Amino acid sequence: MIKTVLQNENVELTVSNHGAEMHGLLDRKTGTQYIWQGDAAYWHWHAPICFPITGRVHDDTYSVDGKEYHLTVHGFARDNDFDLLKKTENSLIYELKYSDETLKLYPYKFSLKLEYVLQDKGVKVNYYVENLDDKDIFFAIGLHTAYNCPMDAGDSFEDYELVLEQKETLDRYFLENGILPPVKEAFLQDEDTIPVTKELFKRDIVFLQNVKSKSVMLKSRKSGKAVKVSYENFDNLGFWTKPQGAPFICIEPWKGLADKKDKHVDFSQKDGNNCLKPGQVFTCSYEIEII
Repeated sequence: MIKTVLQNENVELTVSNHGAEMHGLLDRKTGTQYIWQGDAAYWHWHAPICFPITGRVHDDTYSVDGKEYHLTVHGFARDNDFDLLKKTENSLIYELKYSDETLKLYPYKFSLKLEYVLQDKGVKVNYYVENLDDKDIFFAIGLHTAYNCPMDAGDSFEDYELVLEQKETLDRYFLENGILPPVKEAFLQDEDTIPVTKELFKRDIVFLQNVKSKSVMLKSRKSGKAVKVSYENFDNLGFWTKPQGAPFICIEPWKGLADKKDKHVDFSQKDGNNCLKPGQVFTCSYEIEII
């Protein structure tokens, strides 16, 4: 694992080549670390990428043109070393390309690039998926970034709230072992604020589909500390933490869906998957801003 650090007057960004995963976003003026530091007692990740699936496929198995392949939850990108293609004073570009090993798991030729761009008070991350194959390829992509909650030593977990960009009327969907069952319940009724409680996560992820808001803020009502997460070209949004009361919350924009319970289809027909023709490039992005 090779970590690379970028910094400006306000923030310090740390990224690992393993999974091209962000390991830290530090406010240099206050000493506040906003990214979960990966305590294995709860969850050892920091900000893994989900690719080429989000959630799970049935029994970790899926089919392409009648042939079975195997992927574990959220895919393999987070488990691979990326190449650092370019480093500048305020940016990093990492790439994962298909290999003989990835083709055994996912029978498509692709390039996945992550570009980190340091901002005045945060970071923007651009994602590029390119079809290097001579046929259409199919994929999902999602984020799984964990933010410290509480962010301030004087706060508690339940001093926080999630505030969407606009008022929404949305159902909450549930995942059962990473699979989407046909179960939902009314969640937001022309509301933009979700109080953070341990009870909220007792049934695992809070998963919302077709979200109109393009940003969400995790903020403390007590200390006022906050991060604003903005995202482009993502349809769905999840909030997650370990139900045991872990001191972090993941904010998870997804462009894709987990497999649906009792629905078995070819990967090319999977609900929520994205299709790229040969030579095409898919892009999406998100930005973290310290408020």
